[in-house]
Amino acid sequence: IPFTRKQRREFAPQDGAILSAVFFFDQPYRLFSGRERQVWMDNHVLPLLPPEFSADHPRVTDDSITAHFRAGDIFSTQIHRGYGQPPLEYYKMAVAASDAQKVIVVYEDLGNPMIEPFIDHIRATGRLVVAQSSDLGSDLALLFSSRELVSGRGSFLWAIHALSRKLKRFWYFHRPWDESPLARKDIRVNCIHDQRGDYIKSIYRAGWKNTEEQRTLMLTYPAAALSCDVING
Repeated sequence: IPFTRKQRREFAPQDGAILSAVFFFDQPYRLFSGRERQVWMDNHVLPLLPPEFSADHPRVTDDSITAHFRAGDIFSTQIHRGYGQPPLEYYKMAVAASDAQKVIVVYEDLGNPMIEPFIDHIRATGRLVVAQSSDLGSDLALLFSSRELVSGRGSFLWAIHALSRKLKRFWYFHRPWDESPLARKDIRVNCIHDQRGDYIKSIYRAGWKNTEEQRTLMLTYPAAALSCDVING
């Protein structure tokens, strides 16, 4: 699938169908009604994916859960205020609620301060840990094959949620990425909330700045401040 930042006027007829970025952000644009966007995903986007994105992955098993950690530029060179990430206890709570005996951890790099403490925690519980930080295609192939996904904040995992045919359970923190209705009724969806509200205030509403205070809060925000809801499933 070619990715491009061309302006509309730069496209030629032979370029074929082009999806605008607003396709993936239903609110506040209100481009679709009901499940219309998901129907477009299923009928027109899904057939374009490479075959390895619909195949089984050797690292993914029926007793595994995959946790994806957003890292890279938002912890180094491109500090985007909209990319504050969930606390460490969110990931711990999701894994604790799962029957999976193997935890697959996918990340770009170790810039996210939660990755190593999370891996240490999982090992301390006696579960098997499999860490993967590879090229984009390899990481996507694993994520698309996962049966249960714990997502960070961003559109990356939401695209997999919309298109994966292996996914059975999906976790997210606070609210959906674009606040659109969750159209995949065949997937059990769990949301972990910041019941106290201090984390949302300091990380999400204040904007992500990658300060030492924010990074410390990611690691120390207590589980007692969080609650879990089943959204569907």
